[in-house]
Amino acid sequence: EGLSGCIFLLATLQALAFPGSPVCMPAPASRARVSARSCSSLRASARGEPRALEGRVALVTGASRGIGKGVALALGEAGCTVYVTGRSTRGSSTSPGVGGDIETTAEEVTRLGGRGIAIACDHGVDSDVNAAFARIEKEQGGLDILVNSAFSAPDLGGSNNTKPFWELGAAAWDPVHLVGLRSNYIASCLAVPLMDRRGRGGSDGLIVHVSSFGGNTHVFNLAYGVGKAAVDRLCKDQDVELRRGGLSRQVRTVSLYPGIVKTERVQSLMQSGEWDEIMGGRVRADTVYETPLLTGRAVVALATDRGGMAAKSGSVQVVAELAEEYGFTDVDGGRPPSIRSLKFISNMMESKVPDFLVPDWKLPMWIMAQGPPEDAKQS
Repeated sequence: EGLSGCIFLLATLQALAFPGSPVCMPAPASRARVSARSCSSLRASARGEPRALEGRVALVTGASRGIGKGVALALGEAGCTVYVTGRSTRGSSTSPGVGGDIETTAEEVTRLGGRGIAIACDHGVDSDVNAAFARIEKEQGGLDILVNSAFSAPDLGGSNNTKPFWELGAAAWDPVHLVGLRSNYIASCLAVPLMDRRGRGGSDGLIVHVSSFGGNTHVFNLAYGVGKAAVDRLCKDQDVELRRGGLSRQVRTVSLYPGIVKTERVQSLMQSGEWDEIMGGRVRADTVYETPLLTGRAVVALATDRGGMAAKSGSVQVVAELAEEYGFTDVDGGRPPSIRSLKFISNMMESKVPDFLVPDWKLPMWIMAQGPPEDAKQS
């Protein structure tokens, strides 16, 4: 029961950062070598060499800050042309206390070696979304990569979000499922025809959904969990229909589970002291946090691994475990442990056992799906 409570806590902590398969073992050395070449290509321009995704076109939704921004920057590192969408524009942020805007993200993408293009877009408004895709089609003739990162929820992290569903009603359900689920579906519908038009050249199209461990276990409330679980099912069933053929190009799809991500919002909570209060001082930033760029580098690794994506398409993938498999690192050169690994749990429990002695075993998802024990539910 204590283990179940710990797993539930881990899932809750991960979901606070917005970023959820059987026991995984380390990847074969051959795959690691493939990924090492992909990671090296991120720095290739310094040597005058082509970058891993040079010539490809990507769209990252919800990229003014957070994970979406991290993904856009990583694609820029890889030489991609990246369209970044969001509601926050320069001088008009939807989160004034946190900051971030699509123009700044686009400029940073360009600075890193890609080409960043900002498009103001509310992914809850179909006319905005249609206009964004029409512009991409006009300017690029097609699309290679879509990353669905836009997400909206009422006061995430607030005490109101832990109320039972009959008290929350539509106010909790509608925002989460409009931008974060329906928006993923609509963007995918518009992206596939554009990906089909760029079917020449040998590369596959790629649709990425930023999901959460909250799709696997109860986190926050019913509406949040159902939304994330639905994103995972959307990914799975997209793959079924994409594999049936009819396209001139294979399009792959994957759902990503980041860990505890140090987004701008989380950093704001840390600076105010609220983060330690929420976490009870049990999460050490130097060992378990991920930056948004780690998720971005996972996207790059998947986009450059055509053979591997054939097997992964339609599945849920944990970002930290992809870093281990493909050999890429976070900003500081390290690899944070997977949120379902014994190393992560050992850190959370403030174990006295040295980290190098803790095996990097991964707990099955069915354990995480158990939810909180009865005593936690009643407290």
